[in-house]
Order: sequence, then C-alpha cells, then structure tokens
Amino acid sequence: MRVSCQYLKKIVDFTFSPEELAEQLTNLGLEVRTVESFGKLEKIVVGRILSIEPHPNADRIKLVKVSVGDKAILLVCGAPNIKPQLMVPVALEGAVLRGGIKVRKVKVRGVDSPGTICSEDELGLGKDQSGVMVLPSHLSPGMNLSEALNLEDTVLDLEITPNRGDCLSIVGIAREIAALTHHPLHLPSYRIREETVSSLEEVQIEIRDSDLCPYYSARLIKDVKVEPSPLWLWQKIVLSGTKPINNVVDITNYVLWEMGQPLHAFDYRLITDHRIIVRRAKNNEVLITLDEIERELDEDMLVIADPAGAIALAGVMGGQDSQVTQATRDVLLEAAYFDPVSIQRTSRRLGLSTEASHRFEKTVDPSGVRKALNRAAFLLQTVAGGKIEGPIREAGSLPAKKRWTFLRPSRTHRILGSQISSGRMKQILESLQFEVEEKDKSWRIGIPSFRPDINRK
Repeated sequence: MRVSCQYLKKIVDFTFSPEELAEQLTNLGLEVRTVESFGKLEKIVVGRILSIEPHPNADRIKLVKVSVGDKAILLVCGAPNIKPQLMVPVALEGAVLRGGIKVRKVKVRGVDSPGTICSEDELGLGKDQSGVMVLPSHLSPGMNLSEALNLEDTVLDLEITPNRGDCLSIVGIAREIAALTHHPLHLPSYRIREETVSSLEEVQIEIRDSDLCPYYSARLIKDVKVEPSPLWLWQKIVLSGTKPINNVVDITNYVLWEMGQPLHAFDYRLITDHRIIVRRAKNNEVLITLDEIERELDEDMLVIADPAGAIALAGVMGGQDSQVTQATRDVLLEAAYFDPVSIQRTSRRLGLSTEASHRFEKTVDPSGVRKALNRAAFLLQTVAGGKIEGPIREAGSLPAKKRWTFLRPSRTHRILGSQISSGRMKQILESLQFEVEEKDKSWRIGIPSFRPDINRK
C-alpha cells in the first residue's frame, strides 16, 4: 500500500517527519517497508514534439524535434507512441534517470542526440515501459517537470497484514494517525447534484445470487466527457503507483486508493437492455477481461452480466466489451459488497489478482460503499462534466453497520499483566472509533463497520 505523506496531511494533521511517521506506523503494526522520495527530478523538463522525421540510417527510430522552452533540440527516439504536438518529459544532458543512469550526449547511427524522451519507468514515476510518458497538454515547454506536476512528495510503502483490510486506503491510514495524535480527521467530501429522473427507470439491477453479492448499487452519469485527467488527479494516480488512463477510469482508481472501496465504470450504452444481472457464471462461459485475455469461467465465479452475457468478473476485473473509451458518453458507475471468500476463490483460480480483488478479499467497509459511490459520482460531475441522473439505484441489503461485543476491564488487566486506568482504556478505544457504553464492570463495545477483524472481546 503506497501512501503519499502530502495527501495524508490533508486528511489528518501531524508533525512527524516521513521517517518518524514510518517508525510510528510500524510501531502500530503497519510495517513500513520503504520511505521513498518521489518526483524530485533535475534537468528533466517538459517538451513539446514539433516534428518527426525518419532517421537516415535506421528504420525503427526517428528524429524528433522537440521544443524545450527557449530552444528546440533534435533527439533520436524509437518509442511507438510519439506524434507531433505531444507533451513529453525530456531528460537533458546531465540528468540522472532511474537506476542511476546518467544522460549524456550520444551519437545514434550517425546523428547526435543531446538528451532523451522518457517513459514513466525511466523517470521512476510508474512502471510503463511501452512508450514515452504523455504529459497534460496545458503545460508549457521548458518547465522543470517536478515543478510543473508538483511531483515532489515522500511515499511510504506499507506491508498491510491480512486482518487489516481497513488500512488499504489513505483514509484508513489517516484514522490510525488520528488515533495516535488525537487530531481530527478531514474526510473526503462530496456534494451531489442529481438531475432529472427520466432515465432512472432504464437502469434495472437484479441480484440472483445474494450469498455471493448481498448488495449492489449504481449511479447513472450522463454526458460525460472522457479525456486525460486534470493535473491534480493525474498526480494522485501516479503517486498511488497506478497508470493514468482517462479521467473516468482514473476517478475510480483514485477513490479506491483514497477510501478503500473498489468501483467500476461501464459504458452505459453497451449494456444490453440497460439491465444489470449479478449471478454465478455458467460453466465454460467466456469473458474477455480488460487485460485482453479470454477467460473461461465456472459456476463458482460471480459475474456482472446483462441479458446477453457476462460483462465483468465481479470484484476482480471488468470486461473489454463494456469498458469506457473515448466514445463513451454515459457511464454506469458500480459500487458493491461482495462475499470475500468468493472473490478470493475466483482470483486464485484464474491467477488474476487486482487492486480491487485484494480489497474485496479482506472485506470492504459496508458503510463506505455508498459513500465511495457518491464521492466518485461527485468527481465525475466536477471533473468530467457529467450529469447525475436521479438517486442511487440499488438491490439487496448491506450487512449491519454496527456490531457489539463486551469487555471487562478487570479481565483485561489480568490478561495483559499491567494496569491501565479505565479512563485511559476508554480513551484508547474511542480514539480507534469503538463506541463504549460503560455498564458496571462490563462494558458494551460498538465495533466500527470498517473493522471486520474484530468479533470478540
């Protein structure tokens, strides 16, 4: 789990340095594997591709004229995704890339190249090596890349134990810091503007296998403009370790990272009869997932389907035939609560582990499903210009928000072998968002919905 220190500070105030924060979190049982300075890039600037010409002595590489502010330079590049007017990162002579590689002026097949156009992987900003990194189009050539993208941050990489699925989000980590520092949380906000309900009747949801999916909800967002994400969202996606795709998909990935609730966006016009059916897969049913792999399913797997067939592998990965593309105008946004064992079984059987399945396997917060749906709908409304059609469409029911157990302070003292005052004990529990009702010598404890790992005293 990658955590941005800058973003954490927006949710909960703390004065720890990144190294001190790493030590505090490790002491809380959230082991920090690495503390990484992120995005500090020297002699790497924003460039605009002006023209592309064939290399006179090689077929697979090109001569690329790039504006880097007050001048244009000629570089040799073999990336397949370059095109005129594209904004790209340019490492000038003397820059140091990932792995300590120093950029030097070199001669490539007889042509001097005083720098290089970089991929995400070369800059240490992601894992994509398939082509050059594409930057937001509004940036100005010549800007220092770190400053242009406000990239400098410190990222903590945490090892989250299997029982603490509640900490697989920025909000989850912030809750732990708030308990430690006694500072308030400033949770992500949203303000929904619901438009007409004329299209609401078109959305139908049917859950056929409620043992595997107790609850399914969706919102219809119309007139969405699918395009590259704005700079702030693009930054967050890069910091989370995910590849930016487009504003719609990036919003679902951002809310997953932020709140811990996986979401999925369908192209609404590609859903047959505008009907969502949550059911077990049929034996030998085939689904081509977003990674372009054809997968053979069985009756132990849960799918999201329409009357024509499966369109997504529930809780794991969407299907290629209903994915959001540049042509998408109307989006059906999904948020659901799936059985953890079912998702784990499907993921293992197919050898397909995703950020979504990783969280569903550990049980998501029931009270966070609708919140995450509304948060993402709000962002689609503000970032992509979408119109939210009517209220949430839903089927099934969520598990109870509050569970209870009992605790006797006297027994706690005997087991711990130490004396903690009742007042301090109550303070600790309440700082962790447990509700405490003192009843003589036995306390009634309300367990927060985001802690499925707690089920007894």
